[in-house]
Amino acid sequence: MSMEKPCVLYVEDDPKSCEIMDVMLGKFIRLSDYVIMEDSFDFLDRLAALSHNPDIFLVDIFMEPNSGYDILRLIRQHPDHRHKTVIALTASVTAQEVDNMKEAGFDGLIGKPISTQTFPKLFQRILAGEKIWKGS
Repeated sequence: MSMEKPCVLYVEDDPKSCEIMDVMLGKFIRLSDYVIMEDSFDFLDRLAALSHNPDIFLVDIFMEPNSGYDILRLIRQHPDHRHKTVIALTASVTAQEVDNMKEAGFDGLIGKPISTQTFPKLFQRILAGEKIWKGS
């Protein structure tokens, strides 16, 4: 899945994390096509309302009412999105949790806090189709 200018959807319920990702995607990676969904309510309806279909989903794990695992299931069940890249973002990266995320079907993991030094490089590897399982 190598792509020049992907559309990215970030689903996150923490306002500070949303601000950080906005800076990462907009200023550090210089993406022009990304959406930050600031909670997980009505996920499928809001996904359907987007002007572009996301190529990459970045999903926080611990959210209400839909967890990152719930969001992953909704994406994998959707005919237009089931094969898209879904990356988990979480501060909780024990070996067991990483195994659970792999088993659930995530395409990778990036640990929080997000680093301005490492995130752009990790994102380029995701664009190149690599599976990233990186703590922080």
